[in-house]
Amino acid sequence: FSTLITTPNVIEGLTNDNDGNLYVPARNLGNGNPCPVWRINLENPVLVVVGFIPAPSPTAQCSPSGLAFDRAGRLYVTEGANIYRFVPDAAVPPLATVFASGVPGANGVAFDRDGNLWTGDGTTGQGRVWRIDVSGIPTEMFRIQPMSNEVNLVAGVGGVGRDARTLRYALGSDVSGP
Repeated sequence: FSTLITTPNVIEGLTNDNDGNLYVPARNLGNGNPCPVWRINLENPVLVVVGFIPAPSPTAQCSPSGLAFDRAGRLYVTEGANIYRFVPDAAVPPLATVFASGVPGANGVAFDRDGNLWTGDGTTGQGRVWRIDVSGIPTEMFRIQPMSNEVNLVAGVGGVGRDARTLRYALGSDVSGP
């Protein structure tokens, strides 16, 4: 593989449209600052701001994750316990508005054939999966059962449940790897 483009900020989440463009939100631009969502054309890779995700508060940084388009061309982006939406516009990038709230840790998103939006709680580690109907009302549909693991027993945690941490392999570390 090769690098298509580099970004000045951390990114997470990626989606595409039918015109050969990728979309990705930037993260952590400082307390109270909105995070841009960029469009990147595959043939001419340039970062083009097409919208903004608001920061959760004046004293917090935004940290958007998953994103997906609906059939009408609106882009949905997760941020904390909210899912925002907007129509991308490079000429006048809009500030996204809340489509759904009450979905803590929302991460990846996908639409079903009926236009419902689905997401999981990703970063909370509780295994919840929500369906958000077309009017923005979330319903917890099910939970993924906890797993037993012994990955981090040495570090004083582990056992039952999910471990939503990045593991590293380093010579002499307490985490073993291949």
